[in-house]
Amino acid sequence: MRILDTSAVSPSVGLPVKHGTVDFLQTSYKEVSNWVAQSYITSQLGSFSTASAYIIKGQQGTVIGMGSGPIYDFPEAIVYYNDELFSMPGIIVDSGASGGGYHTYAQIATSFDTSAITDPVTFTDYISRNIHQIRSMTITSATGSFDYRNAIVVPTTVDLISSATSSVYSEFSTVYSYITNLQYETSERLWVEVGTGGSSGTYSSGWAADGSVYGNLKYTQNLSATKTWITGAVKTTSTVGSATIFTLPAAYRPSIHLRFPVTLYNTSTTLTDFIHILTTGEVQYTGSIAGAGYKIYFNCHFLTQ
Repeated sequence: MRILDTSAVSPSVGLPVKHGTVDFLQTSYKEVSNWVAQSYITSQLGSFSTASAYIIKGQQGTVIGMGSGPIYDFPEAIVYYNDELFSMPGIIVDSGASGGGYHTYAQIATSFDTSAITDPVTFTDYISRNIHQIRSMTITSATGSFDYRNAIVVPTTVDLISSATSSVYSEFSTVYSYITNLQYETSERLWVEVGTGGSSGTYSSGWAADGSVYGNLKYTQNLSATKTWITGAVKTTSTVGSATIFTLPAAYRPSIHLRFPVTLYNTSTTLTDFIHILTTGEVQYTGSIAGAGYKIYFNCHFLTQ
């Protein structure tokens, strides 16, 4: 761990601040934040890759409608990417607004703290400059660092603060607050993939796992069994009418009938339609699809019974 030796400082001996001293302190902060974030991710997923982006708090986004492309509602999140922790405010993005495909790219946004006691700062060359950077993450349909839909959601949370020393906590309280603010209610159990045997549920006639990069249809719930999440893709294998896709086990069912928007896609058409989730567990598509190869993309969550 990097620390400054200030033993020589006294009322009569001052410590001048050099450019390297400021860089030293920033490197020290990053070392600790990287250790905390990477250890946390590894403890929950079993591995860590520098090539991936991780959503430590939040979700990948939900389709809420159609514009030039599917319109995504991205909730507030904390993202770990390229050895940095970023906060991301909630944002709604039309993934087709830039043309040339449907994209939800993450970009690093930089602003400055321009309050009266921070920026600008007048340097010794008498030029005023902004130096107090605030780096955050935002989503756009234009080119960015990575497609946010491919970021890995860290599914559970642990209390890392209990293993940290009080001195490290006081010096890097901002970093650790990101971890401690992860709520117990967003701690998820393992995902259950539909059609994999046991109590996972089976696909009804005319439906099958999609097998694409968007993942097969799966569901989970938090540790207190009060919320259920459903995500992934399913496809038709034949013509289907208003029908049940699969049935949720009793513990995962809602207390009232629910209706959610979903993206329906084939090679020539993309549109928003709806699925119904009943209190008896049936997950139903209420429209009519003529033929095989149509895909429905799920991303929804709700309170259980």
